[in-house]
Amino acid sequence: MQHQPPGSSNSQPPPNPPDSTDQGLEDEMSITEAFKALLTIQKNTAVQFQAAQLQAERAQARAEEQRRLDAERLAAVKEQRRLDNKRFMEQRRIDAERIASIDEQRRLNNSRFDEQRRIDAEKLSLLEEIAKNSVNRPEQSQISATQADRRIDLTRFRTSDGPQFKGPFQAVEPFLTWMRGVKIFFSTRNVSHSDDKRLILGALISETNLLSYYANVSASYKGKTWDEFRSCLFKFCLPEDWRTELRQAIQHLEMSNTKSFMEYSGRARTLQSLVNFEKDSISDFDLAKFVMFGLPNALKSKVKDFQLLAAQNFSYNKFKSRTNGSYATLPRPRPSAGRGPTTLASNTPNQLDPEAYLWRLFSYLDSVGKCHFWGKWSHSPESARP
Repeated sequence: MQHQPPGSSNSQPPPNPPDSTDQGLEDEMSITEAFKALLTIQKNTAVQFQAAQLQAERAQARAEEQRRLDAERLAAVKEQRRLDNKRFMEQRRIDAERIASIDEQRRLNNSRFDEQRRIDAEKLSLLEEIAKNSVNRPEQSQISATQADRRIDLTRFRTSDGPQFKGPFQAVEPFLTWMRGVKIFFSTRNVSHSDDKRLILGALISETNLLSYYANVSASYKGKTWDEFRSCLFKFCLPEDWRTELRQAIQHLEMSNTKSFMEYSGRARTLQSLVNFEKDSISDFDLAKFVMFGLPNALKSKVKDFQLLAAQNFSYNKFKSRTNGSYATLPRPRPSAGRGPTTLASNTPNQLDPEAYLWRLFSYLDSVGKCHFWGKWSHSPESARP
């Protein structure tokens, strides 16, 4: 609104001043709204402050929780490190003890080696001294186990090398084998006195029954001959007809399919030596006849054809050699499909007709060019006979 200068013709009277009552109401309302606005601002500020404070508290709680977890993790790491260090120290201590033990064992081994070397050196020196003295000085009467009266110094005599009798009781072959071993043992150790033999024999008995009998009768044979004492042992340990039993065993020997002729002959020789213990009872010729009786029929026929038992100046070794040569030329059976391996017994007359057996035998001899049935060599097909 523009003001006109005074004195203007168009001047109007000034407006009336506003009403004071309305003015007071407007001022009062403005103050109230200001207070309300102020309160709203304060309220919003308080809410924001509380929210900020709550957020700060939560952040602080999370920080404290994280700090606690970090502290626990750090403590666990420190504890693990401590345990690792402890295990490491324990392992190092064990290794140190093991190394110390190895060093100690090496030291002991070296000590034993040095001691053994010293002992060996002393023994070698002593042996050299003995050899030097035995060469330089004249031979003197030596103090040995054998005395002037042919007795043995039993305190120095070693019986551990002798044959031990372990039974069984009253078994013929083990007892005779032992007595033969005792005879050889006494011969090699130069034991000749009867009482020495009797006393030494007690240390060579392990079988209970014979040892008990020896303890009861040994003293009563003091001063008697060795043959008398041995005879009483024979009567106690062997049956009266033990030679007859061995003869029967020789007469009934048979060569089995699983043994060679040399094994069969060796068994017969062993039984002969037992029967002939300090008494010749079966000659070599008789043994050869018994051996022939137990041969398979094919080999027995060869022995008869060659007349090995009819030779002059009979020698069992020659008989054994030629019979073993004939055994080596016998045909070996061939295994057939679906059947087990056949044996020599399958070619014997027990399973074949006699004529078929002879035909096979002569056919084989012709095939190898040795038809001893005609007493000549045969190389031509025309000489083959059924």
